Amino acid sequence: MSGLDVNITVAGAASQKFSQAASALNSVSAPAANVERTTISGQSNAQSTMQRMGTVGSQLSDALTRDGNNIHSVAEEFAAIDQQLGKGFDGLTILSGPGKG
Repeated sequence: MSGLDVNITVAGAASQKFSQAASALNSVSAPAANVERTTISGQSNAQSTMQRMGTVGSQLSDALTRDGNNIHSVAEEFAAIDQQLGKGFDGLTILSGPGKG
């Protein structure tokens, strides 16, 4: 090919790191904050905060998964385009440099 190259391996590794981060977020479990019989001041605020943290963690995990998939997909598309363009450039002498061809 004529020097056009997309490193799909690097994109795949980045995508995998995103997936690993999403899995790590999904594996974190919130502490059991279901102690409704207590009268500790702030208990309801703590429960509400834990629920919000779970929601935000889930949203972040979803975003990491989506973005990791997008990185891989875009890299594959660029690789296909580069391959097509490279085939079109093969054999063109005007790309060999000045004074040649």
